[in-house]
Amino acid sequence: MSKMSRSKVEKKTDLVKVFLAILVVALAGISGLLYYQITQWEVAFERFQESYSKLQNDYVALQDTYSAVRSDYITLRDEYSKLQDLHSACEMEKRAIQNEYNEVLSYEKRIVLEEDKTLNLTARGDAKLWYDIPLAGYIEVNFSASSDIYLWVGSSLTQGVYYARYPPFPHTATNGTVVIPVCDEVFLQVNNPNEFTNLTVTLTITYVY
Repeated sequence: MSKMSRSKVEKKTDLVKVFLAILVVALAGISGLLYYQITQWEVAFERFQESYSKLQNDYVALQDTYSAVRSDYITLRDEYSKLQDLHSACEMEKRAIQNEYNEVLSYEKRIVLEEDKTLNLTARGDAKLWYDIPLAGYIEVNFSASSDIYLWVGSSLTQGVYYARYPPFPHTATNGTVVIPVCDEVFLQVNNPNEFTNLTVTLTITYVY
């Protein structure tokens, strides 16, 4: 082979070597770049997984919180409804107490203690009635008798002693209405002053307070 031919072959060989060297360097660089990028992607993916796990945990925690808040809301709503009902009941009771208070102050409440009660009294006999009065007020005694009678009134405040006579001594009556202030326990004695005559008395007694 001539020197010229060998020279051409050597030049081609050198070019191939240079090209291969460049190719190897380029492949190494590309490999390194790809490795770096893959590493970065792995790091980014791990961070993404961590962020996703944290978000998932936060979501679960928020769900739990929402469930707890909703449960508390339902409980509070029920309590509020109960309080509203209680408030309405208290308002009604307050109005009732206020009305009763006004009635008491103006003596508008009336309770019938006896209605057309019949007493049969022997000559010079008597009948005793007793009532427990919760509040100070008065009683109206409406009576009708077949003969003259009179009434004695006593109270636990006077230790059971009769303190008033209706009608006043020495009068008697066959009918009438007597208004008597009363408080606490009240004693009413109906007396027949006739020495020889039995009689019948009809009483209606109303407590006013």
